[in-house]
Amino acid sequence: MSSRTVVALLAAILVLAGCGGPDPQALLDGASEALEAAGTSRFEMSVEAAGDPAGRFAAEGSQDLETGALRMAIDLGDASAATETLLLGDEVFVRSPLFALFTGDESIWVRVDLTATAEEEGLDAEALLGGQTGPAALLSQLDGASGDLEELGSEEVRGVDTTHLRVTIDTAAAIEQADPQIREQLRTYAEATGLPDAYPMELWIDDDGLVRRIRTLLDLPDAQSGDTEAGGVTQQTTLELFDFGVRVDLDPPLPEQTVELADLIAELEELERLDAEIRDAEGGSADDG
Repeated sequence: MSSRTVVALLAAILVLAGCGGPDPQALLDGASEALEAAGTSRFEMSVEAAGDPAGRFAAEGSQDLETGALRMAIDLGDASAATETLLLGDEVFVRSPLFALFTGDESIWVRVDLTATAEEEGLDAEALLGGQTGPAALLSQLDGASGDLEELGSEEVRGVDTTHLRVTIDTAAAIEQADPQIREQLRTYAEATGLPDAYPMELWIDDDGLVRRIRTLLDLPDAQSGDTEAGGVTQQTTLELFDFGVRVDLDPPLPEQTVELADLIAELEELERLDAEIRDAEGGSADDG
């Protein structure tokens, strides 16, 4: 897993891992404030992609809805790749059996300094991390809603009565009308993921104004051609929030339980260098023989 992969994953997490009586417009208008007032919640998220490449992953965890800080477990469908993530501002701690292959200890967390990593990868650290994250960032996309708000009826989500709504999001309008603090964050995410010009968003909001479920359906372009029809991927993301007000364990690992990503990469590069020297030496010996 490269540092660029970690940054790309966490950029998506920043926007997707957060979220958002009975009058539909009033529910939308008060969604962000309602979530902040709730303080915390647990969540489950699934992402399903059809096309090339196809795939599915799921995540679950808990989040501080005001700061965006979260603890999450990501399931890629392979126990050997199960990943735990702790996001605390510009610090990210990641623990995975994949890292244990290099650290020799599955309990060790790899610490990522997002600001330093973003600068090394040529990304805008302020755009990636600045302003609000999580629910506020996702709900800010509603500023780009076009056309009439559509009410699809009532539905229970995890035993709670909700109003089911659908809007179409205009990506450019959502970015331009967003709070200045998160505008560049949204722009960076849109460019990095190839968000379409417009896409549907469905929300399930309870009578207290709390978002209980969000679903988006995106037609993303082919990574090489940039064409959504000649390749590309249709991606459906579903996020559910529940257990509002739950205690969230956001204590960082102790220093002795962590290794810096930069140090781990340096060790890997040194191992690759030594391996190359050994191969060259063995090749020279074979030629001499």
